[in-house]
Amino acid sequence: MPPTITIPTNGPAYLPGARLLAILAYPPASDADQKWRRAELAICRAALLVTQELDPDWAKREQTIIPEHLLYPATDLTKQLDKIATLHRHRLGTAQVAMPMLKQALRVAQGAPAENRRNATLDSRIQHVLEGEEARKEWLSEQQLTAEGRFPEDDHNFENRVFRLSLPVLHLAAALAVAIDRSQKEFRRNPAQAPASAKADIGGLQIHTGHLLTEPELVRWIINAAIEYEGLLPLLKKPAIKDFVRLRMSETA
Repeated sequence: MPPTITIPTNGPAYLPGARLLAILAYPPASDADQKWRRAELAICRAALLVTQELDPDWAKREQTIIPEHLLYPATDLTKQLDKIATLHRHRLGTAQVAMPMLKQALRVAQGAPAENRRNATLDSRIQHVLEGEEARKEWLSEQQLTAEGRFPEDDHNFENRVFRLSLPVLHLAAALAVAIDRSQKEFRRNPAQAPASAKADIGGLQIHTGHLLTEPELVRWIINAAIEYEGLLPLLKKPAIKDFVRLRMSETA
């Protein structure tokens, strides 16, 4: 049975986001499943390296650091981070596919009668998401803009290779997807308020790893939203999710 994972709020500023990203990539199936721990160390090490590169005087000032975050081998870092980024795209693709199902579960939880109209099949939802991503890429190309793919592009065995493996953290992926969607809508409403880096790619994600590693309050919002979605998971029938990672906020690491 997947364990309950605590997201620390008292410690290095980068740690809440690092743990969120690690659990999203490697949802543990049990207490003995510790792949996410190594992913967390890699993300923390990368955060420290980037911080030092951007601010050379950073290492000369007093900092709150967990020592083991300095020990992850730099030689393995790029490969690990690339794999984590791929898994994050899998999770966000799954959230996009499942979002109508979660919205229906929310309506039922709020007391609304279940809709009797025929729901889209899982295969049709997967196809819809992949076709939408392809259309987005074509539009960006026409605008002479580039953006990193948001979801997996390969539909080969998507259900088993991507979707099913992402279900234990569907609630977390959905919360992150909602946060991204909110930020993109805000960007379109107030482009002048967006950071300079965001203006270069109007089709790109307005929330990225850097935000999650430097904005603990954003992480708190996402975790609280994930906890709300967590309550909807038992209401889902297709897909039925029996085991999922439970997330909680904690004042300790």
